[in-house]
Amino acid sequence: MFHDSENLERTMRLISDDCEWVMEPGGSEYHGYEEIRAFVETAMSGRTHDTEHKLELLNWFADDENLCAEYTHGARLTGQRLREGR
Repeated sequence: MFHDSENLERTMRLISDDCEWVMEPGGSEYHGYEEIRAFVETAMSGRTHDTEHKLELLNWFADDENLCAEYTHGARLTGQRLREGR
């Protein structure tokens, strides 16, 4: 499996403006390309991955309109965080 979780541009090519990203548990929701990009950019700015700390896809399923991915996520915190307005 290809592992490229540090590549924001590659990830964002999968997102359209009618996309909705829902985080479970918790139910946080992000709607549309711009809102999802801001969320993903912020999340990526505060962590990094290595061979021991990474995203691992466990399971996934999809239908004509939905994609659900189950994964574990380990990361090393960088101590940095993207600020609003950059």
